[in-house]
Amino acid sequence: MIHTVAGTAFLVSPGLFKRYALEHPHLQKEAKERDIDPWQLVQRAFEKLKINRKTADNLNIWTCEVIGPRKSKSLKGYLLQDPTSIFAQPPFDNPSIKLQGSEAEQ
Repeated sequence: MIHTVAGTAFLVSPGLFKRYALEHPHLQKEAKERDIDPWQLVQRAFEKLKINRKTADNLNIWTCEVIGPRKSKSLKGYLLQDPTSIFAQPPFDNPSIKLQGSEAEQ
C-alpha cells in the first residue's frame, strides 16, 4: 500500500485508507453520521493535513505504473511532500514503479 517513487512515498488510494478504516472500527459511527464510507473519512482527514504533493493540474491523486516481468498495472494515490514524515531517511526509488505522464517531470 506504500511504495517509493520520485524520492518520496506513494500511498495507494483508496486501498490504504480502506485498510486503515478496517483496522479502526470506531470510525464506523462517525462515518455513518456523515453518510460516507469510513475510508472516505480517513482520506479526507489525510487531505486536511496538506502533506501531499499536488499534480501540475492541482489535483491530489497521482498515477504510477508498476512494471512487472509479465504485465504492468496502474495505481492511483498520493505522493508525500516530505518522505521523512514516515521514513527515517529519504527512500531509494523502487525501479519497478514510475510516475506516469508529464507529472513525472516535477
